[in-house]
Amino acid sequence: MAKKVMRNPRPVPMKSSPVMMVRDPPLGVKILTILSYIGSGLAILFGLLLAVGGSAFSSLATQIPESARALVGAGLAVFGIILILFGALGIWIARKFWNGKNWARILYIIFAILGALGALVNLFQGHFGSIVKLAIDGFIAWYLLYNKEIKAYFRR
Repeated sequence: MAKKVMRNPRPVPMKSSPVMMVRDPPLGVKILTILSYIGSGLAILFGLLLAVGGSAFSSLATQIPESARALVGAGLAVFGIILILFGALGIWIARKFWNGKNWARILYIIFAILGALGALVNLFQGHFGSIVKLAIDGFIAWYLLYNKEIKAYFRR
């Protein structure tokens, strides 16, 4: 009996599918995004309460003249709708920040700097509790601007 010698089969080229590399966000990005989700969710919740409460206010406040009740109720409802829209926008921006979009990082830096400037103004007006907000916003701006891991994550 003759032994069959098996040659190595010719390798068949496989179609490779492009595998997207999923980058895990740095811890600071995760924390800032989760805090943004919480703040945006609260804005939506309070917006819903104002939108519903505005219309309820006009029917419950009997001591106020009817024209003023309607105006205040409508104003509260409109402000509630604006809060809902800003909350939805905040969730969208936070999602883009989590996904590594550099424009979202720039927005976070701008908001942190504006918050720090507002805290600085409050500090000069004698509101010494603003020093905590100044420190937090200053740290966030510094972290997003100068941290090498953050810069690498948002680099395209």
